[in-house]
Amino acid sequence: MRKNQLKGRDLVELAVAEYGNKLVLMSAFNPEDVIISYWLSEIAPNTPILFIDTKKHFPETLAYVDRITKQLKLTNVKILEPDPQLLINSDPDGHLWEVQVNRCCWLRKVEPLERAIKAGDYKALITGRRRGQNTDRIDVEFIEKDPHDRTKYNPLLDWTRLDRDQYMIDHDLPHHPLYHLGYLSIGCAPCTTPVYRGEDARAGRWRHTRLTNASDGKTECGLHVAQHQG
Repeated sequence: MRKNQLKGRDLVELAVAEYGNKLVLMSAFNPEDVIISYWLSEIAPNTPILFIDTKKHFPETLAYVDRITKQLKLTNVKILEPDPQLLINSDPDGHLWEVQVNRCCWLRKVEPLERAIKAGDYKALITGRRRGQNTDRIDVEFIEKDPHDRTKYNPLLDWTRLDRDQYMIDHDLPHHPLYHLGYLSIGCAPCTTPVYRGEDARAGRWRHTRLTNASDGKTECGLHVAQHQG
């Protein structure tokens, strides 16, 4: 099979073969990330897994990260955090998400990730994006370049939610404890709500931006797209 036709576990194996210790998994410990972590635990267990503790997560999320790390015997989960001085300067009361949501995501997610990637000199990233998550991801490719010319692998791009959930059942991979309460995409607690019937899987993210703005509102945190800090 040609390189541009690989997907799923085969694509993860290719990424490991091509980049070795210069490869990382960007993980929010959502179901897709857990599946990829499961593959990496068998293929290359010391591959760095970057999880960003934004300091705004649900307590259940942090407990779930610990549970999956132990269950899969992951040996190189790196917990990233926002720069403390930036928090003091830009979000001293913790309510920036209400008034400048893009700035908040940059401060708590994008900046810590970019800092860690530069420090590790990583050249390639694995993500758990699926085209079915929302319309903004329809045109994503299995292998692509990010704005910094790093290679980005998206092995689950053509999986459906049913494919994913069945795989987790078959391999005894537990869902996040809030998943069965309707939280189908889980980020920071202030900006995450349950998803309702007929909505896409990421409709519960940044719902407040769609309630207060005339536009369609925010749909991405900025980790996968160029984002203005304001």
